[in-house]
Amino acid sequence: MRNVISAFAVLALVATGSVFAETATAVTGKYNNNCALGMTTGKEVKTNCEINWTDTATKETFCFGNEQARTDWSKDTANNEKLANTHWEKLSAEHHADAATGHKAS
Repeated sequence: MRNVISAFAVLALVATGSVFAETATAVTGKYNNNCALGMTTGKEVKTNCEINWTDTATKETFCFGNEQARTDWSKDTANNEKLANTHWEKLSAEHHADAATGHKAS
């Protein structure tokens, strides 16, 4: 009887895909998934956010283009975030102006 229950449980897991399928959860980070370290200098470097770090205090996720960028960010997270926020606000305003006028801001 125990084998029948175990076999049924395995079939149920396989049927639902729970055994073999991994759920891919897309990570969305601050700065529209641009590299947070790049943003400290005003550079938009798109990432897929596979390399990321989440601030445990704010629960914000930051994306990075590579491991070295994440390491460099971690050396001074508070200052790096301040710099990145300043550049992000400027870039966001420029993108908003571009969208409103249909022209690239100079």
